[in-house]
Amino acid sequence: MKKILIISPWENDWNLERIKRSPENAYFFKEILKEFEVYHLFLKDKKTGIPLSSNHYLFPVKKFNFKKIPLLFFFEFILNNIKIYLKSKEILKENINIVLCLSSYLCLSGFLIKKFLKKIVILKLFGIYTYFNSNFIKKTFLIPEKLSFLLPFDFIFCVDDGSGGEKLRKITGFPKEKFKILKNSYPLKWKEIELKEKEKIILGVSALEKCKGFDYFIKAAKEVLKKRKDVIFLICGEGSEEKNLKKLIKKYGIENNFKIVGGIPHPVMPDFYLKAKIFVSTNIYGNKTIPVIEAMLFSIPPIVFEIREERKLIKDGENGFLVPLKDYIKISEKINLLLENDSLREKIGKNAREFVLKNFQSWEERIKEEIEIIKKFL
Repeated sequence: MKKILIISPWENDWNLERIKRSPENAYFFKEILKEFEVYHLFLKDKKTGIPLSSNHYLFPVKKFNFKKIPLLFFFEFILNNIKIYLKSKEILKENINIVLCLSSYLCLSGFLIKKFLKKIVILKLFGIYTYFNSNFIKKTFLIPEKLSFLLPFDFIFCVDDGSGGEKLRKITGFPKEKFKILKNSYPLKWKEIELKEKEKIILGVSALEKCKGFDYFIKAAKEVLKKRKDVIFLICGEGSEEKNLKKLIKKYGIENNFKIVGGIPHPVMPDFYLKAKIFVSTNIYGNKTIPVIEAMLFSIPPIVFEIREERKLIKDGENGFLVPLKDYIKISEKINLLLENDSLREKIGKNAREFVLKNFQSWEERIKEEIEIIKKFL
């Protein structure tokens, strides 16, 4: 069986039954383990999960974590990449020639492996939010996103989440023939799920972090609830902002109509999508994301902030609504419009589902293409 070293900055993101955030890596590991012996090196913060199969070998490395001192991010980045490189030297004695680095955070260790260990190194980027949302001074320095395109990797995959991967490739001059944009996807079996009668639930799904903009979702809910009390707002997700968001909900006195239900295992998410009438995404970096695509698959009209490339996914007024960044009043107006007009909501929801089925592959289909590209380097 072919061998590959996969390096990740994340722990416990490979078990599909347990994952409570983006399922992409879990689907990827599920598929690649069918064809490769996977040596899996990752940065560890807490407990380590268990291998998925007998050809899945785990190598955790204790992570340096300076989150409480943001100015030390650069040193954390350097130290963790050096640790990864040193551990890779040991693992790569196993006659492994291909290395896949997941995330721009590992671009430095990937470069060191290519330069000094003479291995084929492929980098996979999950968006480039930091670069296009940084000020001029930060952009002047080689932050990981830009550095990834300046280093001589054999190939770069970049997830098309609307954050501008192709734009940064052009800015840096990274070869087009060594670069591929990957669309976000949905589980194959989900498109066979029978749709049900919707309830008056307004849904948001993402990690509870500042960049997800859930405070604007809560402010929009406050405006809606001034006029009507027959609707429930739900957020599925977990993260560092949970306490602050709950405080805001309490401050506005909308606890009875707004619930944060925590992180939900991805296979259970259809239970929420089947019930929701409207989906809201307030990510301040980009909204061409997995939850928006999943919601559209379930015929839920999405209302999202327009940041950069959302128009490639949402045709305003046809399969969803685009609103200006941070304009929570406009979000509340679109929510009220859809709640008051069932025929419009159903039409937009139907268009949303048809758009996704026509323009997006399932995870299984997309990842198969990804693996075929990796195999070309054998």
